[in-house]
Amino acid sequence: MNNTGETGLQIQDPFNQCVHLSGCCPNPTAIRLDVIIDEVYDVPNGSKGSIIGPKGAKITEIKSSSGVKDVKIPPREETSHLRARDMLGITITGTKTSIEKAKALIDEVVSGWVCPLLIDYIAQYLHLPG
Repeated sequence: MNNTGETGLQIQDPFNQCVHLSGCCPNPTAIRLDVIIDEVYDVPNGSKGSIIGPKGAKITEIKSSSGVKDVKIPPREETSHLRARDMLGITITGTKTSIEKAKALIDEVVSGWVCPLLIDYIAQYLHLPG
């Protein structure tokens, strides 16, 4: 029950205002939608250049389009032992909503990188002319 005697769920919006959803739940709970978290997201190591883009243009676009605070890719010194198809953990910092948007944008970039790689691999495996 809140201070007006109503029961329900209270949600903290990005402007730090509490929104009350009357009758939603018997025990109201405040949920902050603007909490900043870090999430590690795995991508193929070979796709990191595509994610960064020329002069950082793609990673800048991903950050601005999704609203995340940062996307950190481990430095080359830490990943030089990985093969292109090995998974690499990148750290995305932002709200849960912005992180989900960034992951979708990263998936688009990675799918563009993976598809040609698979086609080349299949062509070599089947001994098809390239």
